[in-house]
Amino acid sequence: MKIEEIKEVVLSIDSNASFKEDKDQRLWISVSPDKLRDVLKSLKDKGYDHLSAISGVDYPQNKKMELLYHLMHSSPRENPYLTIRTEISRDNPEIPSIFDIFAAALIYESEVFDLLGIKFVGHPTLGRLFLPEDTPKDLYPLRKDFKNNVYEVTRK
Repeated sequence: MKIEEIKEVVLSIDSNASFKEDKDQRLWISVSPDKLRDVLKSLKDKGYDHLSAISGVDYPQNKKMELLYHLMHSSPRENPYLTIRTEISRDNPEIPSIFDIFAAALIYESEVFDLLGIKFVGHPTLGRLFLPEDTPKDLYPLRKDFKNNVYEVTRK
């Protein structure tokens, strides 16, 4: 798909979406959280069928968290790599799961939940992935206000 075609698809779902192309021909697309699932589903239908990662960034000064969904086309040499961005509230960090659209999201969403505390509504097995199950409920080491000395492992 050409970049103009991608923009057309996304804008038909989220008229407020914004786009930025970097020097490596990666296209960064910002969408509202309520349009995210529809945008991802439409892009998957257009051949962007590989979710390579979901990453998150904490912005405590803005009381926001950003999620980034990294997509590749089934023909990657002819199509740009996409990163779909959306922001959610840090006070209530929730967003619908996309595991029913991309099966790989199951593990990525668990990772983001475990390390940043973003809840993916509808995820069937959301829980700790890397941290021990007895880790305090509100402790997320990738949040910018995390203090390394707050939590000590007491396992023997």
